[in-house]
Amino acid sequence: MIQKATIISRSTIVCSLLFVGVAAMIGCGESNAGGTVSGKVTLNGKPLTGANVKFHNPDLGVGITCELSPDGTFASTTKIPEATYQVAIIPPNTSHEPGADGMPVIPKLPKDLPQKYASPDTSDLTAEVHSQPVNEFTFEL
Repeated sequence: MIQKATIISRSTIVCSLLFVGVAAMIGCGESNAGGTVSGKVTLNGKPLTGANVKFHNPDLGVGITCELSPDGTFASTTKIPEATYQVAIIPPNTSHEPGADGMPVIPKLPKDLPQKYASPDTSDLTAEVHSQPVNEFTFEL
């Protein structure tokens, strides 16, 4: 009976190692797909500020939002899967703290930005993300 317990224990170890090895190979393959995004957004030839750039793929159910810097540039630190993304320019993140009248301050888009860019559904901006470290985009509005 001791030998039988040892045989079961060895086969359990072998199966466990095989499972871990297969899981690790699958995980490594998925982590290499896609890449980060970066670039610049301009409005009428000037850097756009006071907004975020949103990349959204409804089929995959994934996306990422990047804050625009004062020079109109953006960069993600997180990879997104290789795919075509709808792109929107959305209001910046806020803490929704009360304003002077006690009501939460609702974030607004930059003054001259056409409203169509505020939603991935109405924006005509798209981006093709490939499996490479950085995907660079320029959006001239």
